[in-house]
Amino acid sequence: MNTEGMPLWKGTLDIPPKIGDDTKKMKRGVSTRSRWEIIQDILDVIVTTENRAKKTRIMKMAYLDWKNFQRHFGFLIDSGFIVEIDDPSEGTVYGLTRRGKELRSKLKDLELVVSV
Repeated sequence: MNTEGMPLWKGTLDIPPKIGDDTKKMKRGVSTRSRWEIIQDILDVIVTTENRAKKTRIMKMAYLDWKNFQRHFGFLIDSGFIVEIDDPSEGTVYGLTRRGKELRSKLKDLELVVSV
């Protein structure tokens, strides 16, 4: 405890920024992202991992719990934005399709327009 009666760790945690915009509205200390922001974060993770990422890595780097990850990831797979790649050395990895790259580009453009 410090001199103010607050635990030492309270308020001193340095949490790394998310892949997405870290200036989003905060609600009780938890970032609220729209569905499209979450989808953009998932696509960004795959791009930053050289278009080859495992599910767990994508989920963790996009700061999602398993339930929300499955919902958004399933949508991206079913819609043809992400493709499953069987790699003998790495196992199953995921990459962006041409449609996925186009969606990411359009979401980036939309982000620029909306943030102005």
